[in-house]
Amino acid sequence: MNHLRLISIALLAFTSSSVFAEGFYARGAAGQAQIDDDDLQIKDDDTFYGLFLGYRFHPAFGVEAGYIDLGKHEESVRLNNSPVQLDAEARGFTVGVSGKYLFGDEDGFFVDGRA
Repeated sequence: MNHLRLISIALLAFTSSSVFAEGFYARGAAGQAQIDDDDLQIKDDDTFYGLFLGYRFHPAFGVEAGYIDLGKHEESVRLNNSPVQLDAEARGFTVGVSGKYLFGDEDGFFVDGRA
């Protein structure tokens, strides 16, 4: 949870400062990451978070980079009648493009997507 608090503070600092010239933006994400494997009888969840920085070079298109942490999952299972401790962590960096479609004026409703 400390990471989530740090991400929230960083987003507030970035979005409220004047260092962002027109076209730059920051966004965050948080939620639940789950693993569910019937073969190994694993079911676990953890909080995930991400921080992304981007630049919109056109009103409809932009580029984005970020960091995402899907949490840590731990489970004790039995394989071939022997106990095994499984630990998994998933985190990494992302790079992509973004698109935005405005319905009406710039302050109105919009839909965006990332790849």
